[in-house]
Amino acid sequence: GGLSEAAIFFFFRARSIFDLEETSNKGRLEIWRASLKSIEAKPIFGVGTGNFPTVLNQQLAKSRQGSSAHSLYLQIAAEAGILGLLLFLGLLGWIGLCARRVALHATGLMQAFGFAFIIYFAWALSYSVVDVVWLNDRVLGFFAILVGLLFSFNFLKSHDTAAAPTSGGR
Repeated sequence: GGLSEAAIFFFFRARSIFDLEETSNKGRLEIWRASLKSIEAKPIFGVGTGNFPTVLNQQLAKSRQGSSAHSLYLQIAAEAGILGLLLFLGLLGWIGLCARRVALHATGLMQAFGFAFIIYFAWALSYSVVDVVWLNDRVLGFFAILVGLLFSFNFLKSHDTAAAPTSGGR
């Protein structure tokens, strides 16, 4: 049997991702160049949150139409500056450490959630190089719920040992 239509489509789609002459890739690279120039021009505080269209010399109304850097990290650096990006990366690191702790030290479903979260988190961090999907209110809300669960599992696990009765004594 040969390759299925889905496999052939996937192959051509995957190949197009690395084709620098493809129209959407050309556009993304131009946006990335403009973002880097903006970061260079305003490295500390950026252009201000919600002002990304100014990086592309567009009207601010374009932000409601989806004007973005096509990279979460460039978007944050352009809008909030290098300091804002470092704070964001620190927050992501803290979330990652919490996920690691839950995955390695929790038990049962909490541990399974920790490992599943790590897989999702790694995918989301990678995908954020080429998209700003976390800036979508529904996606961000779902992510906040997952992080809330993760932190609550971390809190429960850290207090399990404190609440456990000690052996011996009486």
